Amino acid sequence: MIIEKDDPVFRRWVASQPCVITGNTGSNHPHHCKLKSQGGKDPDNVISLQWDCHNRAHSYKLGIKAYFREKGIDIFKEAQRLSDEYRNIQPGDTCPFGKED
Repeated sequence: MIIEKDDPVFRRWVASQPCVITGNTGSNHPHHCKLKSQGGKDPDNVISLQWDCHNRAHSYKLGIKAYFREKGIDIFKEAQRLSDEYRNIQPGDTCPFGKED
C-alpha cells in the first residue's frame, strides 16, 4: 500500500500510537523527523510524541537531534517502523481512522 505524502489519516493513526519516549498513549502528536519545509512530508518521517515530549524536543537547548540522541532513540528507525506497521494493516483489521485499501 502507498501512503500519500502528508496523509491526514496516517498522521491521526501515528498520533494514536504510543509516544516513542514514554510509551504512553492518548493526546499524542505526530512529529516530523525531518522538517516539512526541508522535504519531510514522506510517511517514513513521522513519529508519535506526547505533547510535552514534543515541546521539549523543539525547545531543547542543544537541538532536536541531540534531544533524541540523549534519549537513545533513532527517530528515523521509529518512523520507518510506524509506516511499515500502517502499511501492513489489512482490510478487516481494526483501524479507528477509516483506512481504506
